[in-house]
Amino acid sequence: MSIVASTITVACHTTTPSRDSVTAGPLTISNAYLVAPVGEAPAAMYFTVQNSGATADTLTGIRVVGVAHAELHREVMSNMPHAMSPSTPPMTMTTMVPTPEVPVPAGGVLRLAPVGRHVMLMGMQRHFERGDSTDAYLILRHAGTIHIIARVIDHTQIDTLVR
Repeated sequence: MSIVASTITVACHTTTPSRDSVTAGPLTISNAYLVAPVGEAPAAMYFTVQNSGATADTLTGIRVVGVAHAELHREVMSNMPHAMSPSTPPMTMTTMVPTPEVPVPAGGVLRLAPVGRHVMLMGMQRHFERGDSTDAYLILRHAGTIHIIARVIDHTQIDTLVR
């Protein structure tokens, strides 16, 4: 299932995003990073949503300027039996699974980070490189559409900035 919003029908919050964070009602979105793709490969985007309110919300989609298609994903780890030697311990496999929506708990945090939930970006319509930034629009069931700015980093910065 695709989580792309080609037409936004909800009101966009007028809060001016900064490179650090944006607050819309009880939600604060921070640490938004797009990892620059290598060649034609898809890219990943990460961010944190803090909900200080008493009501949960749900992230239902995202639109990223300069990207044709964005999907919410989660990584699932599973053990696969070793095909050549049943007595060998199973291999751990990581699979990315699209998720149609992601809960933002009341009084809690939704964190998109490596080896977990993330936004998979496919069909780059512009070249992204370290130091750039791009506009993104988070679509939430109750809060509506929230405009954020994601900083572009490269793979060498993931461990220090995103985790």
